Amino acid sequence: MPPQLGVRELIARNRQLQAEAQNTTPDPSSSSSPVTGPASLLEGSYDDEDEAQIEPMSTRSSPFPDNDRLSITRSSSPASFPNTPVTAPFSSGTPNPFLRRKRPAEDYTAFVSLVSREKRLKADDTKTLTQLSQASNFSPTKQNIMIMAELLAVKGTIKQITPAEAKVTLSDTVKNIVDNACFMHLLSTTAPAYVASPLVPDMVKASVLRDETLSSSISNIAFVAAIAARIQEQMSNQRCTIKAALAASLYEPKAKSDNANVPRVQLASPLNVLELSKRLMKIRKHAGVTLTLELCVRVAFLRNCLVTTPANISSRDWWIYVDTELKEVRDGHPEPAACSQFFTFLLERDMEAYGRVNLNETTPAAPVSA
Repeated sequence: MPPQLGVRELIARNRQLQAEAQNTTPDPSSSSSPVTGPASLLEGSYDDEDEAQIEPMSTRSSPFPDNDRLSITRSSSPASFPNTPVTAPFSSGTPNPFLRRKRPAEDYTAFVSLVSREKRLKADDTKTLTQLSQASNFSPTKQNIMIMAELLAVKGTIKQITPAEAKVTLSDTVKNIVDNACFMHLLSTTAPAYVASPLVPDMVKASVLRDETLSSSISNIAFVAAIAARIQEQMSNQRCTIKAALAASLYEPKAKSDNANVPRVQLASPLNVLELSKRLMKIRKHAGVTLTLELCVRVAFLRNCLVTTPANISSRDWWIYVDTELKEVRDGHPEPAACSQFFTFLLERDMEAYGRVNLNETTPAAPVSA
C-alpha cells in the first residue's frame, strides 16, 4: 500500500509526473501508452486509434466530443456503416397510426350476378354493372362521371327511337256516321266524281266532320286520320256493292265457273229505273237517301255507263271510266239548262229500254242537273 501523502506532497508529486511525461517520447511500436500516475487524469493520454478517430479541437463543430459523435451518427447514411443494423422507425413493436393498412374494397361480383339473373340483363349490361360495382375504389367524382356517361348513352338511344303513330279505334257510332256519309256521296245527284283523289275523300271527310257529335274530336290528329282510313275503305267497298246491284238489275247471276270473258245473259224482265233506285237505297236504309227524280236520273246514267263500257276497261278501273264519262258530259254541256236537258234525255232512253215508270212516286226536288 503506497504511503499516504499530504496536499503539498501530492502537488509536488504531480508536477514531477508532468515533467516526466513531457520528457518521455512515446514508442511508435506500442499500441497504447500506459497510464501512470495521476498525470494521466489531468492531461489525458490517447492511443493511435483514438487520435485517428477524434479530430483536433480546432476542427470540431462543438467543444463537446459526445455531441460530435452524435452529429456524425445522425448525419451519416447507413451505407457509411455497413456493419451497423438498420432498423425502421417504431421497430420496438408499437403500432404506427400513420402506417395502418388500407381496408380492402368489398367484392360485389356475386351480388351483381344475382341481380343480373333476376332482371334478365344481357351480357353487355351485366359487364357494365360489374364495372360500376367496382367503382367503389374511385372517387365520388369518377363515380358520377360513369353514371352520367350511362345516362347520356341511354338518352342518345331514346332520340333514335321513332315513336309509332297513335292509333284510334272508332266507335260503332262514328263508323256509322262515316259509312252513311260515303253512301250519301255515291248516290248524290250532284257528286262531281266517284273515285278522284283527293277530291272525293276530302268531300266525304268534310261531310263527316260537320257532324255535331264529332266536334270535340276534330283537333285530334289521330282521330281524323282514323276517319280518313275508314272513308277509303268504305268508299271502295260500297262502290263494289253499287256496281253489283247495277249489274243484277240487267243480267242473270254469273256462275263461279264462268270465264270473265263470257257474255252475261240479260234478264227477261230487267228492273226499271225506279225499282233499281229503291234497291240501291236499301243497301243502307239508315243513310237517309231520298227517292227523287234527280236520283233516278243519276241511276240511269250509271246503268248506261255499265252497258256501254268498252271491252278494254277492267272491272277495277270501271269507276274511273264513270268519272271520265261524267266529266265529258259536263264539259260538253257547260250551261246548267243544257246539262239538265241531256240527263232528261238519258232518263227517257232508260225507260224506253227497261220499262216506263210513274215519276210521280218520286219526291219533288230541284231541277235535274249533273
